[in-house]
Amino acid sequence: MIRPQEKKLPLYFTSALVGFLERHGADAEYLLSGTELTVDNLNRPETRTDFDTITNIIKRGLDFWKHPGLGQAFGLSLKFTSLGILGQAAATSNTVGEGMRTIVRYLAIRQPMLRFVIEESEIGVWFILEEGIGSGPVRSFIVEAALNATLSFSQQLAGEEVTGYEFEFSPHAANRTIGIAKPHTASRDAIFLPADFLAKPVPTASPINAAEAKRLCEIEIEQIRAKSGLEGSVREIMLSRLSNPVSEREAAALLGMSERSLRRNLKGKGTAF
Repeated sequence: MIRPQEKKLPLYFTSALVGFLERHGADAEYLLSGTELTVDNLNRPETRTDFDTITNIIKRGLDFWKHPGLGQAFGLSLKFTSLGILGQAAATSNTVGEGMRTIVRYLAIRQPMLRFVIEESEIGVWFILEEGIGSGPVRSFIVEAALNATLSFSQQLAGEEVTGYEFEFSPHAANRTIGIAKPHTASRDAIFLPADFLAKPVPTASPINAAEAKRLCEIEIEQIRAKSGLEGSVREIMLSRLSNPVSEREAAALLGMSERSLRRNLKGKGTAF
């Protein structure tokens, strides 16, 4: 049986959170206590963990922070330049909108738990979290961090602040914190960025470098898919729906195959949904 909690998750954002809290006086060993992670292996690119471990670290971070707003503060602190090749692909894009679409497209390189859907209109773009992760304060933290990071990345790409942006938060993103523009009454968790802002040029744009960076991102994505195979693809879907478990039929539809084909292929690999 496929288990979504296997140690398959990279630690980019977890490591960044621990570093952020350390800069505000937290003890890294306290944040990592009770997990298999250490200060030494936390920053190693090859280190992987499960969602339970990440949840425990977030809970300790919330306990240390005490007052509302950790998700917002952490999200706004993230730098797209620290995303490695993904950050390079965004930074060399022609426009802010192209850079943000690039980050969304290749986000799985850094954090497969988070999936965004883009909803376009003439006046702007909604970046919608496809599914919230976790529950209660942990879910609230992840949603607010992800949406505020989206805002921050876009402003860093433009080199200026954006006006006319808007947040939507669903009731599931409990524990309202500082900085939320609307009550938690929406049907989704999303951020809107206006079209004129997304059309702004990126000062560091370089079509040649952008094409090369995106090519390397494609290679990384393909390596992830090849290494994980069908089981990994199913596990990623499960991870994106921990708060609302996906059925076998839904998973099959998302993978573009019939439920029977999914069952048969998994059986051939000695496992099941």
